Amino acid sequence: MVPLIQQAVADNPTMTAAVAARTLAPLVFAEVSQKQARSTLKLALDRVRGHGYKSYWRLQAWAEEMMKLDNDTTVTVDTERCADGSDAYKAVFVCLGAAKRAALHLRPCYQIDATWAQHQHFGAVFLLVGQDANNHSVLLCYGHAGNESAATWKWFLQQSKEALGTNPGGHWDILDNDKVVMLSDRDKGLWKAVSTQLSQAHHFRCLKHLQRNVKGTFGAKKSKRYMPAVKGMMYALTEGQFNQNRDALREEPLGEQIWQYLTTGNPPAPEAGGSQRAPRMPASDCSLMHWVAWRVPDGRRLFGTYTTNNAEGLNQVLKEARRRMPLQAMMYIAQWMRDQFNKGRARFQTFLGQPRTARLPPVVVKRCHRSSRKAQNKLTMPVQNIVDTAAAASGDVQSESLFPTTRHVTLPKTVEEPTCSCNVYKQYGVPCSHMWKLATVMGIDPYTLVVPELTTPVSLAAYDAATPVLITLNVATLEQRPLGTPGVRPPKGKPQGSRFASFGEDYRRMRGGKEWTCGRCQVKSTDMVHPHYSTTCTCKLPPVSALTRAGAPAAWEALAPGALGAGGAGAARGTRARGGDAAAAAAAAGGAGDTAAARAAAAARAAPAARAAPGAAAEGEGRRVRRRTEVQRAVAGAAAAAAAGAAGAGAAAGAVRRSGRRTRGVRSSGNHGGGAGGGAGAAARGRVSRR
Repeated sequence: MVPLIQQAVADNPTMTAAVAARTLAPLVFAEVSQKQARSTLKLALDRVRGHGYKSYWRLQAWAEEMMKLDNDTTVTVDTERCADGSDAYKAVFVCLGAAKRAALHLRPCYQIDATWAQHQHFGAVFLLVGQDANNHSVLLCYGHAGNESAATWKWFLQQSKEALGTNPGGHWDILDNDKVVMLSDRDKGLWKAVSTQLSQAHHFRCLKHLQRNVKGTFGAKKSKRYMPAVKGMMYALTEGQFNQNRDALREEPLGEQIWQYLTTGNPPAPEAGGSQRAPRMPASDCSLMHWVAWRVPDGRRLFGTYTTNNAEGLNQVLKEARRRMPLQAMMYIAQWMRDQFNKGRARFQTFLGQPRTARLPPVVVKRCHRSSRKAQNKLTMPVQNIVDTAAAASGDVQSESLFPTTRHVTLPKTVEEPTCSCNVYKQYGVPCSHMWKLATVMGIDPYTLVVPELTTPVSLAAYDAATPVLITLNVATLEQRPLGTPGVRPPKGKPQGSRFASFGEDYRRMRGGKEWTCGRCQVKSTDMVHPHYSTTCTCKLPPVSALTRAGAPAAWEALAPGALGAGGAGAARGTRARGGDAAAAAAAAGGAGDTAAARAAAAARAAPAARAAPGAAAEGEGRRVRRRTEVQRAVAGAAAAAAAGAAGAGAAAGAVRRSGRRTRGVRSSGNHGGGAGGGAGAAARGRVSRR
């Protein structure tokens, strides 16, 4: 019944068992119970969102297939070594060739953010977002990793820088040049990574996150008094506006403490009005150039973007991708990007066909109309000291405000950009009212002063270069390769909150308790003051090898002994599986040339009991053998098979499988002995499946 409901589950991943039962009933012409619907729904979700560990086996083949379809596409799979010498998944990075070609035509202002994944291995999904001329988000690079540390951010930014490459002339990097501005929420690891990997880019803080920090530190109830001045400083475009709001802030009761927090990063003490959970910011990150629009270095432009709202919005749009395993998540985002590029291309083709938006998109036209309305007031905006030369036209335009201020405007007639002392054009790339007024007086079309990155033809060229988006979604036919899973396991049980101490608990803590073992990392502890057990464990667990998983292809069994030497697969994997030692002892007794013993040992390695325990792998020794009588019985059966020859190999393999079938909860797909053909074939194949 899974194929009947798989597409419905893909369209609605949050489907309940009751809805699944109603959907399946007319398809199977019978009543479907809640239990059947629940199991079918789980299997369908495994196919849609990815299997817990089998989905990793096709990740590397998918990466190679994506790069074959488009030479500009970059897919990188970072791995780490397991105890048995095989590779395990660590991180994945994707940059579609369509996004790389489109990045050449986008504004040099990018947003970077990460959000937590919600599948069983957790981790974080990383996004690098650009914008077109109409302020729509354009996803350039994305990936997944186990955490959001400084090393992970450095890896992601390095991969993004190499994938996007340089401009067509090769003179500068797209992400690392003297015009790029990177906006982020100032994550600790991200801030260090940008300063090292993108040394020439300017890092600007998300002002919305900074405002939340101020409110959380000094109280939201009092924010109506000091927050207008704080916002005025952040969005100030001139030195006069900044000084005016700074003086207004210092007049407030908490104004001086807020100013010290913004400029030094040191939150005040709780007795001085601060919060105990106030975030501390490094002093190097508190320079005005990182959070005041007026202090952004010359030559760089924010285009009116002061927050990471575009990246934060994609975190919600791609919420389903966060619930999928890495391979399925990368495929889901690639498919979403293909749809977005097609929609963006159709959108700007519509703009190009309309006279009102043929040159500029609606968002830019709206801002130009605002400047035009202000410039039409001739009484309050006179133009003086007009100088018209062959190189440029300049003049002084009186500002329209409560306290009129004269702004000096220069309109170069060369390739240089126009300037105005109000700095609106410097930050937005759209003519201000003063520039609009002088251009109208001088007979210059003000619409031609808009920067090229905000025009309709340039954004349409970006989408034309991006389409068609070449991706592959059929992974069922791809090659399976042994790629292990990350060493991640959620804490067991519910974390304990505040509670009353039981009778005698303080005495037991002082005296010290008995030794116990953490159920998550197998570390022994006797500390009662800072207990270490499964609900408080934060230890990094080793990755789990794909060679020890149930359902692994039989061809992978040849990888472990050859790569691990004479120690054998079980010893190198850090396991002591039921029946594995028995088959190894039988092989040693029968001699290296005995093919029957070799087949029995191969069957034992493929047995479902061969599972690596994370704690045992961490300590480098195998799990203790249970039911010693069954192991002895398997040893006797394997030795008898070695003596009898090939005719008894099936019986030996069946004995080994029966010894581990009951406790491991899996069974072999072959016969449990009973004949030379069936038993030997099952031992050679070594296939297993879940009960």
